[in-house]
Amino acid sequence: MAIEAIIFDKDGVLVETEALQFNAWYHAILAVSKKHGQRWVLSAREYCELSQTMAPKQFLIYAINGRIDQLYHNEIAGLYEECYGGSLRLNIRQVRGVVGFLNTVKQRYRLALATGAPDNSIKPDLEMAGIDSKLFDVMLSGENFPQNKPEPDVYIGVARSLGIVPENCLVMEDSAIGVKAAKAAGMLCIARLNPFFHAWLGREYEEKLSVAGTSKVIKEYGHLRLDYISSINA
Repeated sequence: MAIEAIIFDKDGVLVETEALQFNAWYHAILAVSKKHGQRWVLSAREYCELSQTMAPKQFLIYAINGRIDQLYHNEIAGLYEECYGGSLRLNIRQVRGVVGFLNTVKQRYRLALATGAPDNSIKPDLEMAGIDSKLFDVMLSGENFPQNKPEPDVYIGVARSLGIVPENCLVMEDSAIGVKAAKAAGMLCIARLNPFFHAWLGREYEEKLSVAGTSKVIKEYGHLRLDYISSINA
């Protein structure tokens, strides 16, 4: 086995968006529920727990334990896109140290992006955070495959697009659902400890990453030495 490519998730790995996405979901759900004489609330902890087990658009189907009438799912999803795609996106920032890390590893490895988020969010989020999308040879969304994360489809699709066998790909993730997808694709995975998830879930979050199968957990990119990645090639 020799690592030839590093595949990055987007949210929480390249850009800090989880708090922004939570706020968008929270306000969208609350606004629509009030409009229809209800009061549905998505807590930050609930959001973080759900983010470890399912893709974002599944929140409305499973998350609120039947509290949200299915008739209003599309309305909530539309308002979420409006909230997140508007002023909230202006607050996106890059993960600390990620650009330096990308520029360094780009000299040795092919780089790709595989996200469970919508395809139309990839370039705008990277651009707003000041990350050059041209650093990545391939950028794919799990929503364009039959099954999103935790199924391995998007990671297998990226490996196929790169022309590299899955076992020669290293994945950078930040959620249990993403780690599971990477492992199911036959790839090694390193997890970045997402500060928003960690603030609300604590040790439970770290345990979920470990159980999912991550090989290593880092707090920031400065803690990931290139000689560690090179040692995987041995």
